[in-house]
Amino acid sequence: MRAMSFLLALALLGPFAALLWFAAGPTAGAAEHWGYACRGLVGSLWLGLSVAAISTVVGFALAFVVTYYRFAGRAALRKILVLPLLLPPVAVAVIYEELFSGAGPLGDLVRRGLLPALELRSATGFVFAMSVSLYPFAYLLCRAKLEDHGEAPFELGACLGLGRRRAVRRILLPLCVPALALGAGLVFMEAAGDWQTASVLSVDTTSAVLHELWFGREQPRIAARLSLLLVAVLLLCVAAADRWLRPARLRHVLGAPGRPGHGEALRPRRAGPAALLACLLPALLGFAVPLGAVLVLFERTVHKVDLSLLSTGSLHTLVLLAAVGLGGLVLAAGVTYASHARPGAATRFLLLFAALSYLLPAMVFALAVLVLASKGLFFVERYGNTAALGILVYALALRLVCFFVIPIQVGLASLPPRLAELGASLRMKPWSSFRALQLPPLGRFVFVGLLLVLLQTLREIALTVVLHPFGFEPISLKVYSFMRIHMLPESAAWVLVLAVLGMGPLWALEGLSDRGRASERRAGAAARAGL
Repeated sequence: MRAMSFLLALALLGPFAALLWFAAGPTAGAAEHWGYACRGLVGSLWLGLSVAAISTVVGFALAFVVTYYRFAGRAALRKILVLPLLLPPVAVAVIYEELFSGAGPLGDLVRRGLLPALELRSATGFVFAMSVSLYPFAYLLCRAKLEDHGEAPFELGACLGLGRRRAVRRILLPLCVPALALGAGLVFMEAAGDWQTASVLSVDTTSAVLHELWFGREQPRIAARLSLLLVAVLLLCVAAADRWLRPARLRHVLGAPGRPGHGEALRPRRAGPAALLACLLPALLGFAVPLGAVLVLFERTVHKVDLSLLSTGSLHTLVLLAAVGLGGLVLAAGVTYASHARPGAATRFLLLFAALSYLLPAMVFALAVLVLASKGLFFVERYGNTAALGILVYALALRLVCFFVIPIQVGLASLPPRLAELGASLRMKPWSSFRALQLPPLGRFVFVGLLLVLLQTLREIALTVVLHPFGFEPISLKVYSFMRIHMLPESAAWVLVLAVLGMGPLWALEGLSDRGRASERRAGAAARAGL
């Protein structure tokens, strides 16, 4: 077990240890570059906060309407609102930049004053593109929380003499604070750590600053020190979350599938067509308009599509998805088993570090693994592209392991608390007890984590750009390559294939959510009938 814990610690912390060793070297002209880095971090902070605020407000409003109101098209709208997750934000940004340009189809309307002038190559354009792309994160978390509470907040408000609006403000919103905070934090880290959209729109974010320092200004040690500063912030978050992220609290924040809801069954109130139109607007801006533009461009360029390149890119993407899914599952299983078989401060730290790893910008992982690969344990020059592909898979699995760890911890929290004691009473070894008694009920939670990892791997571009081996070009990399030089027509086929690949995991997640809520309603109805 000690050897396993050491290997896990090496896998999780090894890149950052190599980064610490690399950052200790001397640098020249550091003051000028640190000034640039500080300005970029401040700007990144404001950009992230702006996107998080807009996305959280929009996500909660949408979740509230589709949960507590009934109107035509409500069931379809629940699924339509998550579709912006299928398109990378960089594609959305470039599409809108082309639409609002002087030669674009909306440029004439802007000149006539019928549409507001929107300069996409700016901080405003970045906030707009990221907000319409990322609000589904907040929407999904808030919707799960609202459905979990059902009508209970309004029933309590009626008992206290509160109207519906005051019950929302004084009871429902405080109950949703954990989900709101989690959604806002996830959106903030996505926006503040974005590199590909920021580089295309010439906006400074944390990842853009790191990339410019390392590759543009040739100051890798300053970039390494800045990365370590962000790692230190993550370690502070790990210490602060030591109690907040306990399994019981994770269950409270996210809701554990398969248990009855707290309140009575939902009784949605009737709403008019205005509710449908208002809820459709974010989906139109984040998915329908960009997808429509892509389809028009695809129709014009379909005869130029190189099917061999497209099929090769799809094959590379599928290989990457399978490898990252397997690697992330192995890491998550090792951390989870170590934390349960040998509980202690060290294994709990590893578990929390894995759960919060996504808080670090992707570029930090890219640079840390790059240092480890070139200066530390690996030698890419010796092993060629196969080792480079393994390093890319390792970096992606390390960054996305939290999407396995958190669902598994929620699943463990929903298990009967005396399963481990039952295994001990049967004189089973820790691994045998974990495998026979605790692992089988976790299958659906592992499946949820796998779907999340696959979906995020399709969206991850920064790590792929920095670490991909020569000749290995997954679809996300090709999309960014076209968007970076504004070859929007040539990218249409690649964007469509990326959206189609993401459709499977996204619909599967929605299906699991629907089945889980249906089972909760049946269990709640049975419990009330028994009473």
